[in-house]
Amino acid sequence: MSDKEDLGKRLEREFESVTEEQLEKEFNQACKGGPGWWEDRSLPAKIIMGIGFGILGVVFIILMIFLVMTVWNRVMPAVFNLPQVTYWQTMGLLFLSFVFFHRTGGSGDSKKTDRKRKMELRKYMDEPPVDDAPKAEM
Repeated sequence: MSDKEDLGKRLEREFESVTEEQLEKEFNQACKGGPGWWEDRSLPAKIIMGIGFGILGVVFIILMIFLVMTVWNRVMPAVFNLPQVTYWQTMGLLFLSFVFFHRTGGSGDSKKTDRKRKMELRKYMDEPPVDDAPKAEM
């Protein structure tokens, strides 16, 4: 019982020694992504993380293909009397739907990406409003 009490008292002392400014500084650093999240990792760790994310991406795509294939094979033959599809046919359908329905950049004469457009909109929204309308005199 005394070990637990000692641990509790020690933790209380550690928490009391942390100032509000330190907590705020660490919180703000964490909200900004911190200066060391990616930079603190070694090159082999970055390579392993890249390979891991690549494997996760491939697994996600495979699962999406199986999901679409399962839904197609359960619904489409029963409702529309269409044939069942194989894994490769499903992959082709997903690829074609990506090609046909994916947005490929700007619209019309605008060559700006959505990110740039949103950044300009945020900058515009942060500016104080300008009242250019003439005031009516009474």
